[in-house]
Amino acid sequence: MKTKKTQPLLKPLTDEERVILLPLLMKFFNEKTSKSFPVIGKEIIRRFNDKKDQIGFKAAFNNSRFMKLTNYIRAQKLLKLASCSKGYYVSYEADVLEECALSLENRCESILAAARGLRDMAAEIRHEASMIESCPLGFTWD
Repeated sequence: MKTKKTQPLLKPLTDEERVILLPLLMKFFNEKTSKSFPVIGKEIIRRFNDKKDQIGFKAAFNNSRFMKLTNYIRAQKLLKLASCSKGYYVSYEADVLEECALSLENRCESILAAARGLRDMAAEIRHEASMIESCPLGFTWD
């Protein structure tokens, strides 16, 4: 079985992301969000795409790119970016940021558990296939 090369945890930002999108996204979070007025990712993506020509970026601004940028903001400690079920906002409350970190960690654990389940099922399939191939009665199952 071929295994894909693992990618870096955070892919480097493109020039467009670093020079255009990141500063605008950070400005948006600072100026347009608060704990009482969080904004969902879909809305932010829509606003950016509506003004794409005006902003001056060419590549698609989609959920993957949005998540890449929000992860970068948090990993590089550029902004105290919190999130909840109602959206994203800047928070200066330690408890809120801790709660967001715990939520991310729990999601990571859930994803890892799903990956382990998939690997176990793949191993079971391989084992079953090897049992069929090595039938002691000499039958072939083609």
